[in-house]
Amino acid sequence: MFWQFNTLEPLLCNGLVIIYLVVFLYKRIESNTTKYLYFAPSLLVYLVSSTLLFAVGEYLIEYHGRSTFVTLWSVNNVLYIIFLVIMIIEWYKHFRKPVQESL
Repeated sequence: MFWQFNTLEPLLCNGLVIIYLVVFLYKRIESNTTKYLYFAPSLLVYLVSSTLLFAVGEYLIEYHGRSTFVTLWSVNNVLYIIFLVIMIIEWYKHFRKPVQESL
């Protein structure tokens, strides 16, 4: 049971978010604004890799063994950590409040 999961749900949900992100990035690049310019591509890369992993997860477990799946899952975890670091960078550059120096 632990090694089985629904492959249709991530394809549908993440697929819609991926389509939205592609449209968002296209409009963002046309408008020449820099807000969310780090966040959106990193989320796109993470969601595409995660969606592909869930889509072929059952196949990988059945035909290539759990070790291949665990290796790809580790790559997915690394991509998630990179995504979180890029989120912090985006927040730091565009959304943090500047520190007011007191005399």
